[in-house]
Order: sequence, then structure tokens, then C-alpha cells
Amino acid sequence: MTIEVDYKSKAIDPDFMNKPDEYPPTGEHQTHKVFAEGKNRPDADGKPYPTALGVHGTHVAVDWDSCIADGACNAIVLFETCIPPLRNAPQPQRFVF
Repeated sequence: MTIEVDYKSKAIDPDFMNKPDEYPPTGEHQTHKVFAEGKNRPDADGKPYPTALGVHGTHVAVDWDSCIADGACNAIVLFETCIPPLRNAPQPQRFVF
């Protein structure tokens, strides 16, 4: 089953956390940060998204406004990961992408 939507989805901006004018921190949801919730943002054609749910998360983020249930918004945008330490290692190894 296919449902047409009246907006064009676009990929999440990998630099959204460094653009507070476009993606201001607006709160938290279930222990993760939320950016640009309540703010009208443009789709890939420059028209406003019909929702203003914002971008949720920092280590792994989802842009709920661009999601059209086609699986594209399920693509993971990984910004940072922590690997548990090996035995006798002082702390987890941290990698930033």
C-alpha cells in the first residue's frame, strides 16, 4: 500500500547540533534531547513540513518531520558511540563521527 504525501522528505542534517538558529534545543523526551520541536522547518522543496515534531536524539537522531513511513527516516544517523572497556581498561573508548 502506498500513500502519497504533500511534502518532499529530506535527509537529516548531520551538522544540526551546530546550527542552533535552525535547530534550537527545545526540550527532552524520554531522556533524550529534542531540537526544533514546534519550529516550522522546510522540506526538500522549501515548503514547510506539515508537522513540527523536531529532531530527537544526539547519539542517534531521527527527524520525525521528514518521516513519511518509507523507511528513510529509519536510517540511523550515528554521531557518537561508546564501546565498553576491555578487561582492565580504565574507561570506555569514545568515538565521534
